[in-house]
Order: sequence, then C-alpha cells, then structure tokens
Amino acid sequence: MRKTRTLITARTFLSLAILLGLSATAVFAQEDALPAQTQSQPESPEAKNRRESFELVWQTVNKNFYDSNFNGVDWKAVHDRYAPKVARATSDHELYSVLQLMVNELHQSHFWIIPPEAIPKLLPKDEDGQDKNAGEESDSEDNDAEADTPLDLIKQKLTERLSTGIGIDLRVVDGQVLITRVEAGSAAARAGLRPGFVIKSVDGKPLAEVLAELEGNPIFRVIIRPEIPLVLVANYINGDLRDSVQITYSDGRNLQHRVRINRERLRGGMSPAMGNLPPLYTEFEAKRLAGGIGYVRFNAFVPNLMKKVCAALREMHDLPGIIFDLRGNQGGLLGMVGGLGGLVLDYTSVFGSMKMRTSQTPVLVTPQRAPYTGALAIVIDGSTQSAAEIFAAGMQETNRAVIVGDVSAGNTLPSGILKLPTGALFQYAFGNYQTPDGIFLEGRGVIPDQIVKLNRRSLLYRGDPQLGAALVKLRERISPPVRRELIADVTAVDLSPTKPAPDATKIEIIAPPPAPKSEPAGEGAKTVDPNALIAEQVVARYIRAVGGEAALLKIKNRVSTGDVELPMGLNGTVEVYEEAPNRSSVIMNLKGFGILQQTFNGRIRWLQDPVRGYLKISEAVEGENFHHELELKGQLSSLRFERKERVGDRDCFVLGRFSHGIVIERLYFDLGTGLLVRQNNTFLEDYREVDGVKIAFVARQEGPRGMATIVRLKEVKHNVTIDQSKFAERADCFTRPDQNWRIEN
Repeated sequence: MRKTRTLITARTFLSLAILLGLSATAVFAQEDALPAQTQSQPESPEAKNRRESFELVWQTVNKNFYDSNFNGVDWKAVHDRYAPKVARATSDHELYSVLQLMVNELHQSHFWIIPPEAIPKLLPKDEDGQDKNAGEESDSEDNDAEADTPLDLIKQKLTERLSTGIGIDLRVVDGQVLITRVEAGSAAARAGLRPGFVIKSVDGKPLAEVLAELEGNPIFRVIIRPEIPLVLVANYINGDLRDSVQITYSDGRNLQHRVRINRERLRGGMSPAMGNLPPLYTEFEAKRLAGGIGYVRFNAFVPNLMKKVCAALREMHDLPGIIFDLRGNQGGLLGMVGGLGGLVLDYTSVFGSMKMRTSQTPVLVTPQRAPYTGALAIVIDGSTQSAAEIFAAGMQETNRAVIVGDVSAGNTLPSGILKLPTGALFQYAFGNYQTPDGIFLEGRGVIPDQIVKLNRRSLLYRGDPQLGAALVKLRERISPPVRRELIADVTAVDLSPTKPAPDATKIEIIAPPPAPKSEPAGEGAKTVDPNALIAEQVVARYIRAVGGEAALLKIKNRVSTGDVELPMGLNGTVEVYEEAPNRSSVIMNLKGFGILQQTFNGRIRWLQDPVRGYLKISEAVEGENFHHELELKGQLSSLRFERKERVGDRDCFVLGRFSHGIVIERLYFDLGTGLLVRQNNTFLEDYREVDGVKIAFVARQEGPRGMATIVRLKEVKHNVTIDQSKFAERADCFTRPDQNWRIEN
C-alpha cells in the first residue's frame, strides 16, 4: 500500500454554531443550581451519547494537543471539573455549551463544537441540475436516503440562507458596523448602499445590541472577533430567498434611512462537503484593474476555488503585477498553500513548519510549471484566518509579496475534524504553525509591511483604502526607484605584506596508514548468521503461501478496484493499476475533493491532486517491483530475523531489513499461514485467491494521531489490457499552463 499524505483542514464554517451557542448561554448561567443525576437513575441513550461525546473530546485533546503541558492548563483537572456539568446537561445544546467552555480553557483557535443543525447540507438537484428550494420533495435516486428527515431540511435551509443575501461585506470599526464592500449590480448596489455607510439595525434589531451579546458571551467572547463579520452577514443580512430584509443605515452625510431590500441568490456557491469538513459558502472574483494590474479575491482554501485561482493566474500571466485579496478569507485546506505558492514561485521554498507534540513537519512549496513571476501584493485584515495567514506569512518572509492591510486574526493552528456520537462535529488543533523566521503566529497574526486601518471617512471618500495602498506598493515593485548614476568604482587594495606563496617544487609525502593485520585462515573464519537463515526460510514459506513462484510469474499485470477511507471522513473509490516490471498508478476519486493520483511510469514518480498540483517525487530510480513477493529473495542479504510478536490475534515472525546497520523496514509474517500481515505501519488482511495467487483485499495504513487510511478492494483482475493513459499525468491547470485558460467568476 502506498503512502497518501493526510489532508489537513485549517478552518471550517462556524457562524451558525456561534448563533446556536448563544441560545444556550442563559441555560448554563445557573447550571450549578441544577441537581446532578443520581447514580440510581438509569442512563438514557441520549445521556450515554453525551457522556461518550464528552470523553471523546477530552481524550482527543489529551492525545493530540501539540503541547504536552497543554498551554499551562491542568487538563486532567479540567476533565474532573467538567464531568459533573456534562452529567447535568438535559439536552445536546447544553452539552455543546459545556464542551465549548471546556476547550476554551486552552485559549487556542481551531477548537470548536459544531452542532448538527449548524452543518450545511447541499440542496437536492432538479432534473436540470439546479438547486431545488429547501424543503421541496425530491424523487431523485441520487439524493441521500435520509434527505427528507427534519434535520436534513434544517441543514438545507441553512445552505439556502448562506447563499441568499443582498451582496455586501461588513466590518466592525470603532464600534460601528460599516459596509466595506458592495458587489457591483447586487441588490444592495441597486438600493443605493455604499462603502462607509453605517448599518444601525436589521429588521428592527439594533446591531449595537447584537455586538454586545456577541462580545459579552462567556462561551464565545475569547474567540469571536474574527468571526463577527461573517456572523452578522450570515445570521442577520442573509435569509430566506422569499423574504426581504429591512435595513436602517446612516449615509455619508449621517442622514438616517430605512430601506427594504429583496434578497437574491448571491454570485458565490457552496463547496461540496469533504469528509467531516462541511460545505462552505465560497466567493471568487478575478479581473484586470486599470493600469494593467491583476486582482484575485477568494474567501476559502478549497478545491473548487483552487481551480479558479489557477485559471486566473494562467490567464493573467502577461501582467506585470497581481494583487491577492485575502480579506475575510476563512482558510481551509493546508495543502492549497503549497499548490498556490507553487503557481507564483519558481524555486522550492519552505513556508514554515507545523510543530506537533513529538515531530515537526515543514510546509513545502514546490514550483509548478510556468509559474507567475511578476510582482505580487497581498491584502489582509483581522478576518484573514488560518491557511490564508500561513500563505501570507510564507510569501512575506520569502520576500515574494508585499503585505498590505491590517493585522490578521492569528488563528493558524492545523486541525482535524471528527464526528461525535451526538452527531456534532469537533474541530481540534494538533499542531502549532511557525513561520520560516521561527515566529509563532497563533494569537499574533501576520503584521503587514504597510498597515492600513479602515475608518469610515476613508471608506466614504476613497472607496477601498487598503486596496489603494496595495496598488501603490505593487507599482513600486514593478518600477523600483531609479538608482543614482555610478560615478566611480573604487576597489580597496590590501597593501599589507603578503606571505610567500608555497614552493610548488616541494612535495610533501604523507606516510600511508599501516595495513590491517590479517587473521589466520582456518575453521570458523566464516560464520553463518542464524537470523539470516531464519529470514531466508520465512521468505521462502511466504512465496509458497501466496501461490508459488511459477504462479506469480504468470501474472503480468493487475487491475484492482474498490473503496478508500481517509482520515477526517474523506472517502471515495480507488483504482490500482500495476504492470511488470515496475509500473504502478493509484487513482483515488474522493468525494468533494477530486482525483488524487500517485504514479510511477517506469521513469518518474509523481503525485497529482486538485490543491497541491503536480509534485514530482523522484526520477531515474527504480519503482516497486511488480512481483514484490519475489523481490524479497533478492533482499535476503539485508534481511534478519528479529523476534516473534503478536499482530492482533496472530503470532508473527518479525524480519528487519537493514541498511548500514539501521532498520529501514519491518515485515511481519503469520506463523500459521506464512502470509505477510504487516509491513511497517500497513496491515494486510482478508487474503483471497485470484488466478492462483493470494491477494490482500484490505490494507490499513496507521498514521499519526490515530488517523488511518483503509483500502477495501472489491475486484482484482490479472493479465488484462490496461489503458496506458492510467500511467500518464492528467491534463489540468497545473500541468497544461499553455492552454487557453479563462477566468470563471
């Protein structure tokens, strides 16, 4: 089984989770007055799920938090303090409030409890492939079997809410809710709203009260600030497509107006769910500004936007400079940092590292074909988060881009997402990001090269002061100041006495080391390692167990198909193509993510996926032999029997493969069957006979932090015609930069 790098999610959708959490605050304000459940009372199934969810959250942090000292928190004491509160919870929402308070004790980002109702679900499609209205009946066999459950209808309604609005962005500046961007041609633009206008109330609800509730909330106040703009838009401005919204605002002359605006479908769309990562509302905009400058704005690091960003960069390859607008970007997949960086860097770089509890992983950026080499500027603000911050920091410290705007959120911990027994999701951090210069950004953020803070006056009279400053900085990079003319070139000469040069005619003779003493020949001079003999016997028995050398040599190729499960809920189908002597290709089609391919074509090994692009792993090296069972015979000189060990319920011989005295691989062979059941951290199960040879139909690769990749084969065929395109790279924006790419807004 070949290694597949784990996808690391860096941010997820949270605003509705915050809104739902606010409703539970009052309940827990007096939680200590509630009586605890007595031991004599039987535990209900709901209470059991709550208790197991609590234990799973606590254990996940206990095992995976990057700091073994838990940021100075006594994590065991936290467990003992919160267990009685969980026992007193009478609903799942009360439980979620308790759990959020518990993980807040770590004072770190990327620790969120997301209730099931706050997880969007994509709307069912009609016959033309268009979204149906939430709550409509659907006869499509393609929809999930549970699509008509009340919870699914709530999730579909949430999706509609996220993608239905009036087309504005908001920021809180000096305690006021300011409009910072109005989408051209939107309902807001037609209603006369402009940047710099102050929104006073929405549907009669004063936003000053909303801000006070958010910032005073005991559960979310320590982590809410970067999310406030999204919370205000998603929960107050957006809504049902069939409803209008009444907005009271102050214009540029401080005159108050009240306007009712009909909501409409926004230009953005929902990204598909990827495993436990819910669908996200995504926005993308790319255009050419006056003066020949490119502009690219996107709000999440997800595969469907990576495709659009790549196409925009290819289409703008002739421009002298491009601005990335990452304001309000919520992050997403960490792998996209490397993919996007590779599109604008022509050299391999390190964008920092992820520090885990027992290891450290670099954030590598590998150049893609024909990367953009013009000048770059990046605009950020206090709602730029996670993967977007990591990208900005890497570009800044490698001096590839100038950063303009306001200090970013400082939420930069890599995280995973798991599902709790109650159906909620738990997002948890397992690492700490460190920039190339060794700076930890968590709680600090990216500090721009030029800080430009928003204020109402500048928004009213300059439109977008941060973008304007970025344009100035970018033009300075495109046309740097002319240097003064060189009048004279003076070279300093060392006039001190010099040492005489060595005499080339003299030869220094160095005596050779004494020859080693020879040992007298005789009996016992050459000994046989008994552990090598055992290894030879184990390998021979293994070859017989899988069918024998003659049966193996009859097989010239193999096509295997099945299903694959990756960490954090990612799943899909897998196709494995193998051909003698050493060609192989593993192609995974993952739901919501796309196609991930790792191939060795006999000359080059590469990895290709929708966010990291094309990564050449090695060249001019041998691939894994198709007849890898027989290859062990040629490795006998490096194999040694080490010990006996149990793998599950099986006793096994353990062979180590050594190189320069170091074990580089361990193989575990079942004493009973002779079959290979474990290779390093990959476990092989469910052997079945196909065409006279035995094949493991289940391969489980154990990863760090309890994460595993599982392949379950459904069908294996031998000696069939294989389409040679399966061993070729796929044509996409990364591998075909010269195609006629067009911007897709």
